[in-house]
Amino acid sequence: MSETSPNIKPLVTVVVPVFNKASTLIRTLSSVAAQSLSNLEVFVVNDGSTDHSEDLIQGFIKDDPRFHYIYQENKGVAHARNAGVFAGSGVFVCCLDADDWIKPDFLEVCVSELEKDPTLGFTYTGLWYVKPNGEEGLSPWPEQFDYDKQLKGQNQLPTCNVSRRIIWERTGGQRQRYAPHGAGEEDAEFWLRACAYGWKAKKVTDAGLFVYSWMSGLVSGNKQHEMMNWRVWHPWVEDGQHPLASPAIPRHFSHPARQYDQPVISVIIPVGEKHKDEVCDALDSLEAQSFRRWEAIIVDDTGVVPDIDWQIKLNTVYPYIKITYPEHRGAGSARNAGAKIARAPLLLFLDADDYLHPDALDDMFAMWRIEGTIIYSDYIGKVVADKDSIYEAYGDRVLHYSDKYHEATIAYKSAEYDCNRAASQPRPEKNGYPYVWCLMTALVQKEWHDEIGGFDERMPSWEDWDYWVRMAKAGKCFTRIDKQLVAYRFYSGTRREDGLHDASNLIQYLIDKYKGVPIMPCNCRGKTNVVKSIGKAAVVAAANRQISSEAMNDSDMILCIYTSPNRGDHRVIGSTTRTDYGYRNGGAQFYVNKADISAAPHLFRPIVLDQPSPPETKVEATPPPVQIAPEVTPEVTLEVDNFAKQVAIEFAKEDDLQTIPGLSSIHVQMLNAAGVYTFADLAEFGVENITKLKGIGEKRGEMIIDFAAKKVAGEL
Repeated sequence: MSETSPNIKPLVTVVVPVFNKASTLIRTLSSVAAQSLSNLEVFVVNDGSTDHSEDLIQGFIKDDPRFHYIYQENKGVAHARNAGVFAGSGVFVCCLDADDWIKPDFLEVCVSELEKDPTLGFTYTGLWYVKPNGEEGLSPWPEQFDYDKQLKGQNQLPTCNVSRRIIWERTGGQRQRYAPHGAGEEDAEFWLRACAYGWKAKKVTDAGLFVYSWMSGLVSGNKQHEMMNWRVWHPWVEDGQHPLASPAIPRHFSHPARQYDQPVISVIIPVGEKHKDEVCDALDSLEAQSFRRWEAIIVDDTGVVPDIDWQIKLNTVYPYIKITYPEHRGAGSARNAGAKIARAPLLLFLDADDYLHPDALDDMFAMWRIEGTIIYSDYIGKVVADKDSIYEAYGDRVLHYSDKYHEATIAYKSAEYDCNRAASQPRPEKNGYPYVWCLMTALVQKEWHDEIGGFDERMPSWEDWDYWVRMAKAGKCFTRIDKQLVAYRFYSGTRREDGLHDASNLIQYLIDKYKGVPIMPCNCRGKTNVVKSIGKAAVVAAANRQISSEAMNDSDMILCIYTSPNRGDHRVIGSTTRTDYGYRNGGAQFYVNKADISAAPHLFRPIVLDQPSPPETKVEATPPPVQIAPEVTPEVTLEVDNFAKQVAIEFAKEDDLQTIPGLSSIHVQMLNAAGVYTFADLAEFGVENITKLKGIGEKRGEMIIDFAAKKVAGEL
């Protein structure tokens, strides 16, 4: 093995993620050690292997100082690659899976082209495949890079290539959400996202210098693998409004520049210490919005002093964000700090561990323009629990269950809004529960936020419920969209649960606070505002508040390309109907009334939908196949908001399962998900059911159930 002086900065960082690949691992590491380009560092990342991979790694790397070992609990290949990349310092990066290998001149050939052309972000070679039965050969894939094919779902790059470190720093690396079973489409999405920022890719030789072990990995070796839609969180794939530097072929002379200086919605995201990593999901979901006129405000609530290093890294990946620091601590103070610097007339508060459906802002804004109320929606939830108990508790509401991570995705409906019930809070109703009708994530006018004085910063918890109750008492109405637009992780947040420890004081504080506070009349006159769907007419109506929802029918609207030669945003008004279609630029797509199309056919070119697909060109089946993603949305997940039941438990002085020896907080979450909240519930649940929970054996289960039964009988 060749060595490099420790005083010379490595030119290339090679990352080898490993998960139970003891049979092929040494071959892979040997191919890296034998590279003709020896100025490299290698990070072997053990992603929680349960075979003897660790022993093999330690034995191999001990004689070569260029090799380094990282161990992490099993998180998936994207997390493993990111860990290795960001531990290194090489100018260039190469990721190599532990069942593949590279020929001696692979790195030298790829790096040479990157050094020649600063516009290149990725270089790769031909691919030589080897099957488990020994069959091998040169694959016709990959071809020369074509970003427009990548946009259509045809992955253009092999897993092993060489890229610039700056790309990983700018993008934040790969996203595990596109590989829910450990490995999947996390790399294809990475190439798509990285190249949208202007980087190009090049096949530098047809020679098969990358050797791909076909049909042995988590993807190629799994006939049941369902490819995820790795393009779904990138709206420019569909509407053509690409980032300005994108190498995609523009429809006209260049990609239209988007307007950022006049946001319509300010999205405020407080970030606590526990959610510094998860905020990337929230921001990615914001970038995924079909509605573009937003601003993102991050409130650093991570500690007593600002976390400057974290802020710099986050700003590198998301350069458009504004970061502020609250004067006081806590969620209420953080949200108020964000609202204080918001420029838009509308606010949306998004917790750092939650995220949005791609149509969330579009649908909410369209409905606000029609109704003029606070807009909220249904949601989906994720809970960590035993599979059998989850399906027994929720039935067909369980949308997905991950056997690997024991996570269930569940569909939930928010409560319909009743102004009288809302304004009568915080006392519980006849059924013993308080009335909680929506999540924190809803669209609200900044003027109304200022009118009620924002969030109550004196409250250590439940300040979000109090915020909406005060809106209701101030006469502000709400409209629910019957669509799951928000993703809410139940198990990753603890503030409301922490609040239960001081629930009696909090409830009394709210009761005293509202004494003598007048309830203002609202304008909904007691009706229930529920919108079951967002039609094309509603989206157009969003451009002009004065257009009523009855003013136009969906059948009158046709999706068009605006063919004006003007490149900047300017107001577009239909010459016949006088419909205000908002500020648009040449090349924009939007729905236009038929009468306006007839009057100005030179400006509005209808887009013909549902055309038959062109005949496919048949290519001899050789590995790996051209990857065209079906419409499977990445798992956007969250868990039920049990706040109402939790508060009801406090009112009723029910039992705390956390006090039972042998039950962890995770077990309590699992039991709650199965409808078990009290000692009586648990005693009835029984030994047979509780031993189905992960980590609880028969003896431990008997002890827990016996403890609960004695509590019910008053023996303890």
